[in-house]
Amino acid sequence: MLSLNTTSRRRALHIGRELSTSRALVGGPDGAGGLTLYLADGGEVLEVALHLDRGGWPEARPVRKLLDPHNPPEGDHPRAPCALAAADGLLWVADAADHGLYVIDLGSGAVGRA
Repeated sequence: MLSLNTTSRRRALHIGRELSTSRALVGGPDGAGGLTLYLADGGEVLEVALHLDRGGWPEARPVRKLLDPHNPPEGDHPRAPCALAAADGLLWVADAADHGLYVIDLGSGAVGRA
């Protein structure tokens, strides 16, 4: 399991867009020889597929937005994700805005307070 948690501005991972204030990254093997990463960036939580290209360089591809501050889910949801953990098909999200803990079901995309 790969885990990174930081509040500094890091732009090392290029996913077809500029990252704003990346705060957390967690991921693991995807079962197809690559990695699935979950990235908290500026209020969004993104799912990113990471594979090696033919030259052996990492290639990242956005898969989906799990949280979008411009189109938030109904009900209670994190507003400032700052730390992530993934296990058993769930993504745990710590929220700096209300010091709450939320969980996203990676199968259904449902978001709720833990």
